[in-house]
Amino acid sequence: MVLTLGLIRDKPRRFNALRRDIEGVTQKMLSQTLKLMERDGLITRTVLPTMPVSVEYAITPLGRTLAAVLDGLQLWARDHIADVLAARRRYDVPRRPPRSYRDKSVGSVRFHNNSYANRTWTPNSGDELPHGRGNDRGVP
Repeated sequence: MVLTLGLIRDKPRRFNALRRDIEGVTQKMLSQTLKLMERDGLITRTVLPTMPVSVEYAITPLGRTLAAVLDGLQLWARDHIADVLAARRRYDVPRRPPRSYRDKSVGSVRFHNNSYANRTWTPNSGDELPHGRGNDRGVP
């Protein structure tokens, strides 16, 4: 919202121009943000009579009062958007389970629920699997 309001502050902007100027924003996120800002009275939405139809967003007097307060936050966001996006990419990378959850022995199963947290079962250990699975009586 901060970046969007800052871009609309100086002159009305079309949707695609906003989308191009805000690095990393999706069409869905920008659309939702603009709808919320319009609902809050911060911007106006004008449908232009063009082919194809275009929409232009402009700041309202109420939006201008908020924009003045958000100037510092806007500058921070513009200066650090690359850092934020990099942090998101690092966070979204699938993580390997901690070493304690990995078992190096072949053919074994490590149990991770409360009652079997420290037990390992191997096919030749002679013990039954928990809850009767694997026994020859077929009893669950």
